[in-house]
Amino acid sequence: MITLVNDSKAKFTIYADLGRSLLHMNIPAVIGIEGGGTHTRVLVCDLEGHQLAYLDNPRAASVYKDSNAVHNVRNSIAEALMIANVRPEDVRCVAAGIAGYDNPEDLAWVSELTALPGLHCPKLHMNDAVAAHAGALRARPGIVAISGTGSIILGITESREHIRNYDFHHYAFSAARFLAYDAVYEVLAGHAGASNEALVVSMLRH
Repeated sequence: MITLVNDSKAKFTIYADLGRSLLHMNIPAVIGIEGGGTHTRVLVCDLEGHQLAYLDNPRAASVYKDSNAVHNVRNSIAEALMIANVRPEDVRCVAAGIAGYDNPEDLAWVSELTALPGLHCPKLHMNDAVAAHAGALRARPGIVAISGTGSIILGITESREHIRNYDFHHYAFSAARFLAYDAVYEVLAGHAGASNEALVVSMLRH
């Protein structure tokens, strides 16, 4: 905070937030998006990897989970850029991992999620499991098993081939809803113990 005093003793207070309003303006940035079946998370960084803004929106990014997915993602991007004080024109690249992007034809709706005015940079769209694999294994060959709103097992071979459990007509029943189903069934079957009292009360209230 800087305080200036003129001849009439009037005080003018200037709040100089150099970390945002001054330093972030007109600097190139990149955007990373984790678009799940429940939340949309947006990270804005400068080209050195320093975080400028992070936004966690409790709204889905997949059209299969929320008919307002396009609105959810676009608003999240716009708000994150506003927090970072970065213009869409200054974004150099967008990488978006989106739940439900399972087939090439899905790109038609996935690309709409990041179609903001002024955001004309290269955009890399992928399934959110591919983004998770890159984060966990730095895109090296390996397997990740993910259970969230949905579930998926993804392996990337040394030849860069992507193999999913879906390719074998298999689904891992380990997503959040299946854990909830199991818990309810166990309670209804009379298998709840004293330590589950708070959970049972919560279920009944719901």
